Amino acid sequence: MVFIFIYIYVTLEDFENGIRSYQNALQIDPRHYNAWHGLAMIYLRQEKYEFSKHHFHRALNINPHSFVIMTYLGTSLHALKV
Repeated sequence: MVFIFIYIYVTLEDFENGIRSYQNALQIDPRHYNAWHGLAMIYLRQEKYEFSKHHFHRALNINPHSFVIMTYLGTSLHALKV
């Protein structure tokens, strides 16, 4: 249920509340890779590529077989010209 509200925040580009909600989720479960991925996606949309890269790496360390996370990590790295 909580992630429905986060999705609404992000869809409406209320990134501040989206970030706060994902951070609250990570305080409850720091291994929730979807929360790390969600934060990374917000930072990617804001063109904060270093932040997105960091958060995608955190998500990938928890779920190393996710091709979705790998793809978006690649997008961040490409934007950083790494």
